[in-house]
Amino acid sequence: MYTFKKQHIYYLPLIFLIILCITNIDIVFSINTDQITDRSNYQNNITDGEMLFTDAKESQFPFILFSEPLFKFVYYLFNILQIDSQIAVKIILFVMLSVTFYLLIKKTSITPFWIILIVLSPTVLVNYIMTIRQGFATVLFLSTLFLFSSRIKYILMLFIPLFHFSFFIVLPIYFLSFIKKKFNLYIYLLLFILSSALFSILILKLLSLLNLSYFEGYEDESKFNFGFGLIFWSVILILFILEGKDFLLNNLFETLCICFYVASVSFFNPFSRILQAVSIILLVAGFRLSGRRKQLFKSLLFLYVMYLIIPIMINYNLGTMMLN
Repeated sequence: MYTFKKQHIYYLPLIFLIILCITNIDIVFSINTDQITDRSNYQNNITDGEMLFTDAKESQFPFILFSEPLFKFVYYLFNILQIDSQIAVKIILFVMLSVTFYLLIKKTSITPFWIILIVLSPTVLVNYIMTIRQGFATVLFLSTLFLFSSRIKYILMLFIPLFHFSFFIVLPIYFLSFIKKKFNLYIYLLLFILSSALFSILILKLLSLLNLSYFEGYEDESKFNFGFGLIFWSVILILFILEGKDFLLNNLFETLCICFYVASVSFFNPFSRILQAVSIILLVAGFRLSGRRKQLFKSLLFLYVMYLIIPIMINYNLGTMMLN
């Protein structure tokens, strides 16, 4: 575990500044909060918190499980406390970021510089700007992994999908990583990749047959694509595999998550949210690599952050990913 060294003390003000800047991203970029993707929805949900929580409670089983009732309870709490919705969102973000930095500094062997880059990486940062419900659930998942013993940890995990439904897929992958000793590891990974691809295709076809208005447009979004994210995570997966069997066994959950993303995202793009939900954990696992593979991973992470940061610095704009 990393021990915070005296020469790294100067990172603390920088970390605090980063937390404040991300929390107040609207002020930093001189924009209205309603220009940030989904931000106005969160603020409206806090304003309507009591009604939303009541509707969630009255939902029939099993629909209540997919209505994210516990996050609606968070809306409800801010509503009954009569906290301004814009301030309430910023309180949530500040707490999420503070807990994330605390856990990474105290519970990993990663130095502050690289912790900052992990948080600023595209798939992590988006959880603290636009996909706040998912980010909140991710912080809870990270907390259960780092702070609780096995029995309590598994019980607490069962409640996380009630904050964000993406964990209905994350948790089965997590528990599937426990059956590694029953199969040849590499055959297991291959079967998992094939199953993930088939699952994504079936989901897409099912939604198309059901013609659900909520998923309207997903079919067009899910045409085969080969973007930067897929290349980046495919290379990370190769590095994990090249590290050897012992590494894969000790980091099988992280490996399975990347396998699921690589196999499914080109067929059903919304499944990229699954990787986004656990990307911070995957990047932490990358620092367990050794030798040249670890150096290459660090280089890729640095380039991945620059891929996001340089356009923002040049254009002084968050870009289309996080702005309406």
